Amino acid sequence: MTAPDAASPRTVKVLIGSFLVAAIAVTIWGFLVVGEARRTAARTDEEVRAMAWMLLAVAARDGAMPESEPAFLDAAGRASPDTIEPAGAGFPTTRGAAGVSEEVADLDLPAAFERVRVIFAAGSAPRVVVVGLPTENGTLDEVNGWLEAWVEARAGASAR
Repeated sequence: MTAPDAASPRTVKVLIGSFLVAAIAVTIWGFLVVGEARRTAARTDEEVRAMAWMLLAVAARDGAMPESEPAFLDAAGRASPDTIEPAGAGFPTTRGAAGVSEEVADLDLPAAFERVRVIFAAGSAPRVVVVGLPTENGTLDEVNGWLEAWVEARAGASAR
């Protein structure tokens, strides 16, 4: 009796089949992981936009950006409007223009602060950041740009 040849057609077929099965499994797993990351990024973006909208709404109502998390939570406890005044360049003036859907319009702020944080600094615009979650490209830059534009518009209006 002789030992089977290591390069026999059957061995080659088994190896190729094993690699194909592994490649298909890894491809499917990759699509599932990417899909979940994109869904998480979309949910995070909605919360980031809602948080920025609430900051703009509070600032428009009170005439100044809140300077601390407790002040923001207290001021945002009242319903946020669908529109804000005065209109200005560089920031949205309607909830829809901010990309805030009805589903996240009344965001649970204490729960959202676990995922989306606001960094407050006296004399400058607050910064919205996320805590270990993916976002879509450019969302944080966009919403932080809104807040900076509002602060600049307010500073320009008070300088007149």
